[in-house]
Amino acid sequence: MKEPDIKQVLDKFKELVAQDKYRIIERDENYLLMVDYDISNEKRKQILLNLTVDDFRRKDESRNKNMPGYVYIFHKKVKLLQKYLNEMLDVNLYIKFSSIMEKYVIIISFHESLYG
Repeated sequence: MKEPDIKQVLDKFKELVAQDKYRIIERDENYLLMVDYDISNEKRKQILLNLTVDDFRRKDESRNKNMPGYVYIFHKKVKLLQKYLNEMLDVNLYIKFSSIMEKYVIIISFHESLYG
């Protein structure tokens, strides 16, 4: 069986996100994005739905034995309102999600990129 290309993976991912069949894991880095920037759940969803093949960086094997398969890593530049400066800033996001399960997707990382 041929492995799906990134466009197919992204299309399935967006289909599940549009149906609210996803979850963003509660991790410190993910939480800090919401503390520092004015970003609602709806805004996060729109960012996910606007990922493109050009935003794709790489695919890695999952290191989580409970979620075998692959993780997909994207970088997306977006404008967000920084709460404390009350200023719109360009923010480079690091987004990583688990291999698509037919019915649900897990967003492991949704935070500011550590590498700019």
